[in-house]
Amino acid sequence: MVCYVHNFPYEMSFLRSWLHFQNVFSLDKRKPVRAEALEGKIEFRCSYALSNMTLKKFCENSKGVVHSKLSGDDFNYDKIRTPETKLSELELAYCYNDVKGLEECLLDLLRTDTIKSIPITSTGYVRRDFRKSMKENRRNRENFEHTKLDAVLFDLLHDAFRGGDTHGNIYHSNVTLENVGSRDIASSYPFQFMVRQFPIGQFTKVSPDWLKSHPAVRKKYAYVFKIYLENFEYIGTCGNPYIAVSKLHGRRKIINDNGRALKGSGWLSVTDIDWKIISHEYKWERMIIDGDIYISKYGDLPDEFKSQVMKYFTGKTFLKGDPESVYEYMKSKNKLNSSYGMCVTNPCKPEIEYDETTGEFIDQQIPDGMTQLEFFQDLLDKFYKSKNSFLPYQWGVWCTCWARLQLREMLWKIGEYNVYEDTDSIKFLEPEEVQPLFEEENENLKALAVKYGAYAQDRKGRTLYMGQWDDDGSYKRFKTLGSKKYLYEDYDGSYHATIAGVNKKIGSKFFQEHGFEAFKNGTRLENSGHLVAYYNDDLQIKEIEVEGCKILNGSNTALVNGSYTIGLTGEYLDLFERALRKESLVFLE
Repeated sequence: MVCYVHNFPYEMSFLRSWLHFQNVFSLDKRKPVRAEALEGKIEFRCSYALSNMTLKKFCENSKGVVHSKLSGDDFNYDKIRTPETKLSELELAYCYNDVKGLEECLLDLLRTDTIKSIPITSTGYVRRDFRKSMKENRRNRENFEHTKLDAVLFDLLHDAFRGGDTHGNIYHSNVTLENVGSRDIASSYPFQFMVRQFPIGQFTKVSPDWLKSHPAVRKKYAYVFKIYLENFEYIGTCGNPYIAVSKLHGRRKIINDNGRALKGSGWLSVTDIDWKIISHEYKWERMIIDGDIYISKYGDLPDEFKSQVMKYFTGKTFLKGDPESVYEYMKSKNKLNSSYGMCVTNPCKPEIEYDETTGEFIDQQIPDGMTQLEFFQDLLDKFYKSKNSFLPYQWGVWCTCWARLQLREMLWKIGEYNVYEDTDSIKFLEPEEVQPLFEEENENLKALAVKYGAYAQDRKGRTLYMGQWDDDGSYKRFKTLGSKKYLYEDYDGSYHATIAGVNKKIGSKFFQEHGFEAFKNGTRLENSGHLVAYYNDDLQIKEIEVEGCKILNGSNTALVNGSYTIGLTGEYLDLFERALRKESLVFLE
């Protein structure tokens, strides 16, 4: 019997004192998504992992749901309840809808799947679609095996891998700005898949002298290598240093701008695209290449891969704005967004093992007598032999590289007017000369989209192109305190706060009440809307007493409303002061 639980990790932390779990599959520590109990008679699965949505959103985006998620505010999670507490009609309805609504969501999914065929996670749907499409051409399997990575090269690529580019321009941070514009890239990662070239051949080693070869030759190849930059210094104009401090090994004398290196020395792994950006934005005294350079021929992704991307994009575009097609629209949109995630699955990530005796989640141990590289090689061999594997890891690495380059090329154009950027969006000061720069770039991107067929029509017959810098509105006032920390006021007077670790709705309401001036270092939100987890891993069952009621209790997880204080490091505050005085940020210490 299969039993779905929305947020199974939370429930399993309680159940493991009472049930003996086996064959536990976890995405990470304390993140089990499937487990067996009662000697395999019951299999628990996580419906949150399956949907990648809150229960409220899951209900909204499923067909045939009558018992939608009710308001948690009305239920009041802060109220203490024991087995002797009499529940009101409203509380009973809340509990009932949580279960019945989830059942209705699952029955909707099981119209096109069986309990055996349904994926464990939401990405499984996308992976299944792409796998089926790629199998239509036998050469795709041959090419996949041909692009096999060894452990040394995988380690280099994994070290070079980075996600989205998020940063606030230090010269426009910690100050309230007026008339700030915002643009974001339409379907950024899918756009890269459609129009860019990727390493499609086998990687081969070349000597460092290869970098001196003719630019026309280098342009045909994707490459990755490790370098040491001695006394590098940021010389860019957009206020967003590119080198991430976390990616620098053996770093020395680093001047840290909110996670980005303005100056210093250190080793880092880079692709050809990273190298193009770094060469444009930094100068240095000395550069050393560590070992060989790995190169692979550039080429277009398979037609079968691209056609699946376009199926999702076409569905999303055509259904957008139709109130009767919200379900189908969200399905296409979510799948399109997930097409990138499946490409960066780490084939060498150790499995999370569950100790049935202690109830602990532990990393898979490297077998005795085996080095880490040998362990990686063993995992890679299994990955490439599996008939379920079909996506080269390097495609995901280059996808984010291309997306960062598109963002950078726009930042280079607007220069000092840049205020803040996050993965596929830019917020900028809005003088008359800036908006035309985006429109000019859109014409170039449109031509690229047309060339590769990266466009679709909506219900009204309008053609929408991937990769365009769409206008996302403008703000009356805007202030950022660094990455994932900003507040803006719309022209209608409403506030919108984005702070990592704070619920957007609660954060926006707090600053609406306390004013724009409250968005500063040291401000404390007593209720951040963020739940802090406290783990009790004692599996022993014991009796406790709550408000006179005796209860048997074992292991559990307590979710407690957490406070949040806006905090900035002394180093970052010092940079703010220097920026305010228009001093050089790459000062010598």
